[in-house]
Amino acid sequence: MPEDCIFCKIRDGEIPSEKLHSDVDCFVIRDINPAAPTHLLIIPTRHFATLSELADEHAGIYASMFVVARAMAEREGVADSGYRLIINQGSDGGQEVMHFAHASSRRTAIGSDGLKRSPLLGESSALHFLRQPQNGMASPHQRGGNFVLYASRTRQA
Repeated sequence: MPEDCIFCKIRDGEIPSEKLHSDVDCFVIRDINPAAPTHLLIIPTRHFATLSELADEHAGIYASMFVVARAMAEREGVADSGYRLIINQGSDGGQEVMHFAHASSRRTAIGSDGLKRSPLLGESSALHFLRQPQNGMASPHQRGGNFVLYASRTRQA
């Protein structure tokens, strides 16, 4: 594990964070600067810098992350209305933290002005705000690739 990997530090409890799920394969946290009302990071417990580092023998980890993504969408009440899963792979794919993870979301996010924005657009979008450090800590989007669950709506009542 690289000493500066924020996801590994969260995993190890060096950085406090509420884990919504944790098992041998992965853990789930909420994004500290959400791009949507439901914005979760699904992070493998084992450190992999990129998706390319996952070998055939790691297929179970990847499969587990999808199962957990589905379960978290159900738990958060967004499974029926829809969400999307995102993987940023390498620097050209938008990965900025070298610890593979999943992002799961809906296509749009609601900005503070009430307008819908795609969380994957350029600097003129809501992503510009997400790149700004909060409380001296980089956002997960600065930290690198992730498997994120985003949904445009909050939990269904």
